Amino acid sequence: MKIGDKTVDSILENYFHLDGGAMFGVTPKVIWAKLTPSDENNLIRLDLNPLLIRSGKNNIVVDTGFGDVLDEKQKKIYPLGGPTRWDDELARHSLKPDDITAVILTHAHADHAMGALRLGVDGKPQLRFPRAKIYIQKREWKDAMNPNERTSATYLVDKLRVLEESGKLELVNGDTEIFPGISVMVPGGHTPGSQAIIIDGGGERIIYPADIMPLQLMQMTRFISSFVTRLTEFTNMPLISRIGMWSMKPLTDHSLVIFLSKNSYMIVILGQEMLSPQLN
Repeated sequence: MKIGDKTVDSILENYFHLDGGAMFGVTPKVIWAKLTPSDENNLIRLDLNPLLIRSGKNNIVVDTGFGDVLDEKQKKIYPLGGPTRWDDELARHSLKPDDITAVILTHAHADHAMGALRLGVDGKPQLRFPRAKIYIQKREWKDAMNPNERTSATYLVDKLRVLEESGKLELVNGDTEIFPGISVMVPGGHTPGSQAIIIDGGGERIIYPADIMPLQLMQMTRFISSFVTRLTEFTNMPLISRIGMWSMKPLTDHSLVIFLSKNSYMIVILGQEMLSPQLN
């Protein structure tokens, strides 16, 4: 997808399975199962869809999926569909890991941050994108490195510490522009330090809200994820109203287009985890 002088592509890093009840919370299964089918164990499939942004000399990755650094216990918690597809997906765009100049993490949960690492020949985690600076909110990093009993299963501190010790970590404090036409804002809603990515160019705008809106159908309030802990941020419209939303309609299986007649903007919201056909 072209947006001004930038090219934005969705990457299918992998997929995994999660309990449907955990995802949809108080919404009855009889309602959500019509749109998101589950298996005999009540698990639904969630894709891992990072973004690749190419802008001038910069090749920027937004979120990274799980990667290949989970141990056996963690793989049981997060049953993956197969090995990471990062190398294949980069090759599809004629890129190598060394070509990536920046990584922007919406937050530090394992399914978004662990793909920034890969296993080295010694079996230890190392940077997947060795030349890239890694941008994340300061509040999110503090919470990630000091998890509580409830969050310790998804903030994998021992592996996150590799990022911290790499010298590549850039802590962002609140809403800011990281590159020309590429900014972050902190709507909260999933974790207190979660950030949404906003890409501007050519009179258009792309928003990547990640787990604030992990599934397309969660644009509807009744399907808001149980993992969105502060409902006011997205459903009560502060983020949307700051952009000026007027109306919306589906575009494809993997995106939602919001047409802004007021500002002549086009907003495309790409969910980070969305259902799609099985990987071949």
